[in-house]
Order: sequence, then C-alpha cells, then structure tokens
Amino acid sequence: MVCLLAYQLIFADHRSRLNVEKEKITVSTVTKGTFDVYIVVTATVQPLKTIRLDAIEGGYVMQKYLEGGSSVKKGDSILRLDNQRLMMEFVNRETEMYRLINELQNTRLRLKQDRFTPG
Repeated sequence: MVCLLAYQLIFADHRSRLNVEKEKITVSTVTKGTFDVYIVVTATVQPLKTIRLDAIEGGYVMQKYLEGGSSVKKGDSILRLDNQRLMMEFVNRETEMYRLINELQNTRLRLKQDRFTPG
C-alpha cells in the first residue's frame, strides 16, 4: 500500500485537465489587432454632491428649466413655482398700502383746508 502511494506521488501525471465539447471550440488564424473585452456590470450612479432645496413658500411647479441630473451653477433657475394664495396676499397688501397712502393724502388735504377755513 505504501509502495502504491509512493508510486502515485512520484510517477503519476499531475497535470490538470478540462474536458470540452468539440462543438464549443473555435479554431481560427491568429491576427494582430485590438482586443476588446466587455464586462456587464450592474451599478448605481451617485452624484458627487447632492444639495436639497426647501422652498420657504410652497406652490405648484409651473415650469421646469432643468432636468434631473443636470449640472447647475449658483444663480441658475431650476423651476418656477406658482402660489395663488401668496399672490392674493400680495395683491391684498398692495391694495391696503394704496388705501393707506390715499387716506394719508386725504388727511393732509383736510389739514390744509382747516388751516385756510375761517372758523
């Protein structure tokens, strides 16, 4: 038994073999050229830097100037929001401001009239 084991270690063929079907082998002439290897990889692309924006006043998106993933610089417009409630509030405050200006002008006019009216 020991002799058989020694014989296997010393004289046996230790080369590895791979059995391949003949139909799967392609034989052709060797030529010099570029060697392209394509490796299919599944990956997720991440941006270098992500900045989240919060709108102080919300609204509806009326127009999108840039698509997702586009590079932006400081001052670039990304989208336009529309907020009807905020617009109505602005118009109401503007109306109130004009009313106060008109009231102030009327008060000044009455003061001038009172000054020149004999009493």
